[in-house]
Amino acid sequence: MALTARVDLSGSICIEDGCKKIVFNDTTGNLVSVCNDEQNDLGYGLVGGIASASITKAILNVYYPSMTTPYIFTFTVANKVITAATLTDLNSVVTNILTKLVSTVFPLVDFDTTLAAYGVTLPALTDGRIEWDYTISGVHSSENFSYTTSDGQLADCIADCCIEKKYVDLDPTCGCIDDKIKSIIMSEILLWGARYSMNVGQDDKTDSFIEKANEICDSNCEDC
Repeated sequence: MALTARVDLSGSICIEDGCKKIVFNDTTGNLVSVCNDEQNDLGYGLVGGIASASITKAILNVYYPSMTTPYIFTFTVANKVITAATLTDLNSVVTNILTKLVSTVFPLVDFDTTLAAYGVTLPALTDGRIEWDYTISGVHSSENFSYTTSDGQLADCIADCCIEKKYVDLDPTCGCIDDKIKSIIMSEILLWGARYSMNVGQDDKTDSFIEKANEICDSNCEDC
């Protein structure tokens, strides 16, 4: 059957372990009816669309904050099993990571892009926008296909941790407590500004808000 419908290819990245781990999930889902007769109408297996078993290759590009070159994860797939996997670093060095994968099941679920076992030195994750794009390709009924999706996630652990620590360290007897409170509140407002800006795709404002939140929190009055 020729391809007449396009799956809603989608994914998500979660930042875990205090901004030390970046985990990717293919969230496209399958065309599965449930008890109330609802279904994922745009998942793998839709009529006139591709099945996950038709995918032969997947590429995940992950851009760390302020970086324009990604870390590239490339997967060769056969019948929903990853048969080859490589990680290309910022210097275009390619490392075979197949034997280091926690799972070779495809589509990707809870795929840790920062696993130390890969043997590749990754940069420390700073606050800012993590951008990613995800491409799948293959053959369905002798017809080639390729779909791409992309999104971003805000890393804000440093600012969030700084603000939390400033709250905990507040001393009512300190002479500059009013200044401390003002700085904390300002940092918190800026952090939420970064989060909301990220949600609506205002990249420049996101960058400015998160940078200013860290700057103000770091410079909070330290007299006592």
